[in-house]
Amino acid sequence: LILVTCQPENTSFFQNTILKHNIQAVFLDRMPKRNDAIYFGFDNYSSVHFLTKRLINSNFRDLLLICGPETLFADAECIAAFQELVDEAGSSVSGKVLTSDGTKEGGFKVSLQSWVSDPPQAIITSSEAICQGVIEACNLVGLRIPEDISILTLGVDNWNHSSFYPEIIRTSRPAYSLGVQGCQALINVLEGSSIPENRFH
Repeated sequence: LILVTCQPENTSFFQNTILKHNIQAVFLDRMPKRNDAIYFGFDNYSSVHFLTKRLINSNFRDLLLICGPETLFADAECIAAFQELVDEAGSSVSGKVLTSDGTKEGGFKVSLQSWVSDPPQAIITSSEAICQGVIEACNLVGLRIPEDISILTLGVDNWNHSSFYPEIIRTSRPAYSLGVQGCQALINVLEGSSIPENRFH
């Protein structure tokens, strides 16, 4: 199996359903709470660390991270990287973390409820979906991007480039190559090769 789970915390399900029946599985993007899982995912920690550091070094002092549920490994990594640099900067930088359900609607809702009346200088989002919600909130209240607020997001491969806003700064995350490597890892396991180490891109 190749799995992108929406319940990475549901260890008992994986234990009772997959391991019990000796089903080989590779997890993509969301790491389950199992030490023996084969996992391939994006290095969200390094990506958010890089973006946050660049903002701070460019004299941005009021920052916001909006991500999905912190119970998800990928989003927890975003929070850890962001918080590390904000803490390191001390009182010279204000950094706040907001979590949503990870959808466009969730990004829109948390934006309207939390920051549109007092916007930060820059927002980092952990996904394109959340970013779209943030853009809609900015449009609704008349905030111009990037004149009034800078938005950065962890990007993904997307065939529909017409949905891209050129004023949004995106990281590159090659989903296709992640899938290829995950499939090759599963083939190796099925053929009896050594189990690969977890890998981040």
